[in-house]
Amino acid sequence: MKTWLKKSAWRKSAALLALPVALLLVIIGGALNANPASAQTTPGSAAGDRDALMALYNATDGANWTDNRNWGSEWTLPHWIGVTTNSDGRVIRLDLSENNLSGPLPVQLGELSLLTELSLHRNEITGPIPIELAKLDNLEKLHLSRNNMTGEIPALLGGMTSLQRLHLNHNGFTGAVPAELANLTNLTSLLLQSNPGLDGKMPQALTGMTSLTRFHFQDTGLCYRNATNLERWIQGLSDAKGNDCDRAGLIALYHATDGDNWHNNTNWLSDKPLGQWHGIRTLGTRPMNMFLQNNNLSGPLPPEFGDLDGLTLVNIQGNNLSGSFSPEWTGFKMPVMFFNDNNLSGRLPSVLFEKFPPRPNYYSYGNDRFKDLDLRNNSGMYGPLPRSLVLARPMFSVLFTGTGLCAPGDADFQTELNMLPGIIGAPGTELTNLVTLDQTCTDRQILVALYEDTDGPNWTNKTNWLSDQPIGQWHGVTTNAD
Repeated sequence: MKTWLKKSAWRKSAALLALPVALLLVIIGGALNANPASAQTTPGSAAGDRDALMALYNATDGANWTDNRNWGSEWTLPHWIGVTTNSDGRVIRLDLSENNLSGPLPVQLGELSLLTELSLHRNEITGPIPIELAKLDNLEKLHLSRNNMTGEIPALLGGMTSLQRLHLNHNGFTGAVPAELANLTNLTSLLLQSNPGLDGKMPQALTGMTSLTRFHFQDTGLCYRNATNLERWIQGLSDAKGNDCDRAGLIALYHATDGDNWHNNTNWLSDKPLGQWHGIRTLGTRPMNMFLQNNNLSGPLPPEFGDLDGLTLVNIQGNNLSGSFSPEWTGFKMPVMFFNDNNLSGRLPSVLFEKFPPRPNYYSYGNDRFKDLDLRNNSGMYGPLPRSLVLARPMFSVLFTGTGLCAPGDADFQTELNMLPGIIGAPGTELTNLVTLDQTCTDRQILVALYEDTDGPNWTNKTNWLSDQPIGQWHGVTTNAD
């Protein structure tokens, strides 16, 4: 009996002693069998760099890269193809150019805090530039050219003041060049060419890139304004390729109006001086006159047409131009403009005539604003002439026979309009200063203009508006017996 009790007590003691050991083994075993991918790593370390690289590998179909030697293996990072590290194992250079990367760049690339070069050109990378790349304070070279990237150039890139080369050419980037890039005072090479979606005028602030020597932006919609400090700065660079806004405006006109099928397109799109392009007369290097009448121009005039602010005479009558006047054509300073005998449509935007104050002498040809505006025989044009046309411009003549344009009938407008020496409105009023009832706006024309100017399609009730019903049946309109 005593022997059995002793044995039983020993067994209980042994079992109690075994519990901590078993727990310890479970903890150790769990740690040994834990999934490494679930382990947390610290950004700013070699392990953190490894995670960022694997994010790139997974996002860009690393299994199908042309060369992916040692990526994802237990080899240290310097043995991974394209990766260079410092003595602490931190990534300082990544070059995977021409390696069949396909897919978007992951945001984790912004954790490679010691990176000085990122070269991923000539791949199939898609999507935008991650704004997280702006955290790479040490980056000196960013090469993303010849991919399929899209989106706008992030303004935050202007904070990467260590950058010396920024190559984004041959992609699908869109939008304007951010003025913040002017902060890249160490940049020597900026390549943006062959991004057709990039457009707009270059910010004047770019002259702050004092180290820049190479700047390419051809085959984009980008341009620099003529006769500015930016123009002089660009022309002073040792390697600059791109268009001033005069040349860009003419190129846009050519493409928008089927220039390949013009009757005469001699030297257009060539590198010859603009004065040698058919129909263009220049003052110095800037276009001054345009004579493209009866030349088979077909299609709408592009927004860039308004950038040709050096023109003093435009004659594009007798073509097959369509579309309407763009509100973006605010750069015009053209005293004489012949748009007659085309297929233009729509209303005249008031903003085109609001930029400049009136001149005291309507009869002087010494100023440089609109004087003669010929819109005759564009049957698709309609609506009231903008009040700014006669109040804010020293007009000489307005010609609009054969259009649906009309003159508001109020006394103030009529008085201002009658001050113009030459008005051609309804037939029989040619070259007189008389405005007949035939060219004065009807009530219907005024109401249509009200509807369009006040977002009529979204009115709560717009019953019968713009219909053929009598205007007295349009919601909210009451008419007299006439």
